[in-house]
Amino acid sequence: MKVIASVFGAAALVLSVGHAATIEGMPKTKVSMEHCLGAALEKVPGRVKEVELSVDNGVPHYEFEIVAKGRETEVECDAMTGKIVEVEWENENMDLDAFLAKAKVSPSQARKIALQRVPGKIVRMDLETTSTGVISYEFEVMGRDGKELDVEIDAITGAVIEVERDIYELGDIMEEATDRAD
Repeated sequence: MKVIASVFGAAALVLSVGHAATIEGMPKTKVSMEHCLGAALEKVPGRVKEVELSVDNGVPHYEFEIVAKGRETEVECDAMTGKIVEVEWENENMDLDAFLAKAKVSPSQARKIALQRVPGKIVRMDLETTSTGVISYEFEVMGRDGKELDVEIDAITGAVIEVERDIYELGDIMEEATDRAD
């Protein structure tokens, strides 16, 4: 519980500083993080593990990683409208063979597509599934300019679903620090 309180305390600090326009790249939003959080928890009740503000195609959105019934679900809320635009989960426990049996695009092909879109170095790959059944590869790419971007590739078509830039991410870092302190 202390971790969640710390996450929201840190989020409030970041947001208040952001409104003062002192954080480089902080986008303007029309809807508060708290409003989007309420919408996300209404959609997926559970414990919030992480909060992120990202920009995808010029549109800011909040992403909440919520743990419910032992499963981590990512709920994305448009920071301009307050509407939930995506619900997905990482397939950490999914059998890779089962994922690849459905995928038409191999991990190496998806990697190549991601690096064509964002040249740099891949630092992480996740397998994702949306609530509508779309399966995808999500790559964290450290661009040549030193900035990290997330590139999501459809595992069936090979299309680039989204390229997003994280503005801030709160949660896992604080949880990891708490784990180390224990």
